[in-house]
Amino acid sequence: MSYEVELKVKIDDYDSMEDALSRIGCVWEKTCRQADKIYYRPGRMEKKEEQTLFFRIRSENDKHILTLKQILDNTEVIEYESAVENRQDVENMLYLLGFEDYVTVIKTRKTGMADGITVCMDKVEELGSFMELEKVVALDEERESAREELRCFLNRLGVGMEQVCDKRYHTMMREYDAERKGANE
Repeated sequence: MSYEVELKVKIDDYDSMEDALSRIGCVWEKTCRQADKIYYRPGRMEKKEEQTLFFRIRSENDKHILTLKQILDNTEVIEYESAVENRQDVENMLYLLGFEDYVTVIKTRKTGMADGITVCMDKVEELGSFMELEKVVALDEERESAREELRCFLNRLGVGMEQVCDKRYHTMMREYDAERKGANE
């Protein structure tokens, strides 16, 4: 099992943050467009329970990855991934298991590495620009040190912990859709 420890920050000036990351040694690896379709069991996400499970099918360049995530808290998940050969069959399996479409998030992601940390610069349609820092650890006892490492990295960039966003993109998108729907009624 592995734990993904992550911090996400909303950024106002994408280009300045990208430059700051490059100055401290971030090596950019790729830029791609990703469409993430999220699936939950009805009512589970609204309860905001810890240990909530959800599936994501990420499509990128005609390739699809199925991910099962178990939410531990706002900054950590347990994650399993596998390539998907037939997206429609996997969607049908999820529906049969009682999962439903929750939301779709579309973004352009630039990925790099700096000091053993995965850095993602995201332009999320409808939501704006974000930076995600991720560290994957194998052992439970490594989680806190990974969180501290991410906090120190943010500090080097001049970003305070008060700027950290504790919501996942799909939660923000769902809230945005609800606000938009409410404004149109």
